[in-house]
Amino acid sequence: MSVLGPASHISTYRVRAPGGGLHVIDQPGTGPPVVLLHGFPDDSRIYHRLMPELAPHRAAAFDFLGYGHSDRAHGRPDPGQHEAELVAVLDHLGTSQAILVGHDAGGPVTVNVTLDYPHRVRRLVLINTYYGTAPQLRLPEMIRLFADQNLAPLADAMIDDPDQRLWLLNHTARRFGLDPLDPRGIGVTSILPQFFGEGGTPDALAAIRA
Repeated sequence: MSVLGPASHISTYRVRAPGGGLHVIDQPGTGPPVVLLHGFPDDSRIYHRLMPELAPHRAAAFDFLGYGHSDRAHGRPDPGQHEAELVAVLDHLGTSQAILVGHDAGGPVTVNVTLDYPHRVRRLVLINTYYGTAPQLRLPEMIRLFADQNLAPLADAMIDDPDQRLWLLNHTARRFGLDPLDPRGIGVTSILPQFFGEGGTPDALAAIRA
């Protein structure tokens, strides 16, 4: 059975955005669509079990460029890149207004689009996220490892070693109180593919390191 549940009418397709094609999951329904944005370093699959519960609302989720099944982008994204991707999805959905849900690193993207296009947002939902500068914010170790340029040699060495890469993921999962081996958990279904790739889809390490 698909992790998307029994709603077989859920479709996937690609939307063209600046920089490449976006993988979109679209569940038909009524009313303003609920558009779900993933965080770091996961992808839209974190919403597979939630989307059927949103019926009868229309719901859509997508992978940022470089993540999940979207095109791979190399190098650091331009300022406003993720916002442009969200706007491209809104344009494709053909809706005048949407309910934006931003989780983790997707949160600031939804806030920025709401500020720039308030007429296009019916509601804004923020989940475990942040906005602006937060000097007291304590980032998880894995995010600090990638974000601090002084730690770049260590990050490169760990990512270049598959065993260390897997240890980093398992350590991070345990720090969040998650079971890294849960076959239905986000670690296995969403985050692991970002670090190791799957099938014909390469890993997302270029996007993660940027």
